[in-house]
Amino acid sequence: MSRAARAVVVAGLAGQLSAALVGALPWLLLPASMGLYVVAAMLSLRASDGRGKILRYVGSALVLVSAGVILATLQRPLDPLLLKGSLGLLLVAAQVGQAMSWRQSRDLGSGLVTALGLLVLGASYAPDVLVGLPLLVGWVAVLVALSHLHGSQPVVPVTAVAVVLGLVAFLLVPVPVAAGVRSRLAPAPPREALGARIFSGDVLDLRLRGRLGTDTVASVPADAPVLWRSASFDHYDGASWARPQSTVLSGGPPYDVAPVVGPTREDRVTLLGSSDGTVWSPGRLTTVSAGAVRIPLVNEFGDVLLPGLRGGYTVTSDVEVTDPGRLRGRQGADITERRWREVPADLPDRVGALARQITAGATSRYDAAEAIAQWLRENATYRLDSPVPRRGEDAVDRFLFVDRTGFCEQFASAEAVLLRTLGIPARLVTGLAYGKPVGERRVFRVADLHAWVELWVPGVGWVSSDPTAGVPLAAGSASGSSLRQRLATAVSAGLTGLTRVPGGRTSLALGLLVLTAVAGQVLSRRPPARRTRKSVAGLNGGPALQAFLRLDARLGGRSRRPGESLRELSARLDPAVAAALGVVERECYAPSRPDPTEAVAVLDRYVPGP
Repeated sequence: MSRAARAVVVAGLAGQLSAALVGALPWLLLPASMGLYVVAAMLSLRASDGRGKILRYVGSALVLVSAGVILATLQRPLDPLLLKGSLGLLLVAAQVGQAMSWRQSRDLGSGLVTALGLLVLGASYAPDVLVGLPLLVGWVAVLVALSHLHGSQPVVPVTAVAVVLGLVAFLLVPVPVAAGVRSRLAPAPPREALGARIFSGDVLDLRLRGRLGTDTVASVPADAPVLWRSASFDHYDGASWARPQSTVLSGGPPYDVAPVVGPTREDRVTLLGSSDGTVWSPGRLTTVSAGAVRIPLVNEFGDVLLPGLRGGYTVTSDVEVTDPGRLRGRQGADITERRWREVPADLPDRVGALARQITAGATSRYDAAEAIAQWLRENATYRLDSPVPRRGEDAVDRFLFVDRTGFCEQFASAEAVLLRTLGIPARLVTGLAYGKPVGERRVFRVADLHAWVELWVPGVGWVSSDPTAGVPLAAGSASGSSLRQRLATAVSAGLTGLTRVPGGRTSLALGLLVLTAVAGQVLSRRPPARRTRKSVAGLNGGPALQAFLRLDARLGGRSRRPGESLRELSARLDPAVAAALGVVERECYAPSRPDPTEAVAVLDRYVPGP
């Protein structure tokens, strides 16, 4: 296998690994796809003409069949969340099929195209920094392959300069973590994957998956409640939750968000990272004071967003009732809005049947919620990479009766929907939960972003219920303590540490350029290494080419014209020599040399006609 072919194979393998890291290629399929790719490349490059044609037909059939099967399984309209896996499988099938048709150096270009396609796919859906490792290897391999295919000799210097320039561009044009890098292929990715879902927006899609980061978000008093809410969701459509759009209120700080109806508490929240203006509170928010912030965005549920929020704020909120005696009471007005009891019209009947079965012995709404939360803890497991529901499939129904594994959003959605089927008003809320006590403060990280349930208790109001608390981890789950999570955190910390030099990222980039220039000057003054003499075949061509040159001398006026290809020449000669001229072409340009014996005999025996 030539150097160019080896570089293309490495680029293709790096592309497959990057696709697996982003979930576009199943991990169980990765060893088989890598093995097939390497074997197909080796067989095609070493095959004779007859076997080469068979491999080419097999490869073309593989690509066509795979494309047909994958396209037939795609649903209409296309679901971007499922499109990723289909693209990965299609590109790998095309990659293996193309590898079966590698006969000449120019055929390697198709291998580079599919390798680049997989690398772009990995970059588009990259959830963390680990995907950058195979992307870097693949990029270098692509540069090496292109250099060999185009006959460029200084492969190492060109590649080194390209890598250095890429690093300099990365250092000089940083992208803040909070901003994230949105894929143009993926739909609104889960902002957990970007490490910054602080204000969850107006829609919470239960089909999205992501990984939580370890960046700090905020700190609150250590004696404060462990659940800090930020957003309420009322409408469930089977795939996602939605909430009302925000409205603008005028006035200055402190902002009165809701009337005081009972005991309240005041807490000072310190922001420890970048903020999108989300305001968290340990209960129903009544007032918030944030200095010079001028225009709060508040929706009808009292969820608050303060654009331009910096440093922190002081929040006053209701003290939530936790006494089981009061929560089991039936005194007081009930909530009458239908929105809190609505479920999708096509929700399977078995969901309601399960809710009635779980709560058969419950005598109050509080007891019903406790029974459902306990059933979920005992019958489901926690994992961030849980299966994604198919298009048109109810997410809660699948969670309860098919997968029985998910993360906080699945658990909270299941409890809320189960309660609603019983006629109990319930809603899903998001915010920060639990955190870690540090001295007199409780510190929340991105990993502490959470979803739970609030149910309406007459005479009390909205009461929190967290069904995810205490749920066991699923075997092999991509939890915050997974090997991948630890590796990604370590690599991110290392990259961050590199930028903490005197002068910051700019000085590091300039130093890298200076070091590269000095190294280039030193290497340019070294005498070139003495090259060993190649074989006669390497300098003057192989046996088939020598036989063709002898034939060309005998052709006289019919000899090869300037700029004429061997295929064009064979069209002017006897068809009997066409196959032999094909061997000459492969001997000159193919990554591996063919057997020239028969071709030499044909060319030496050929007698030119008049």
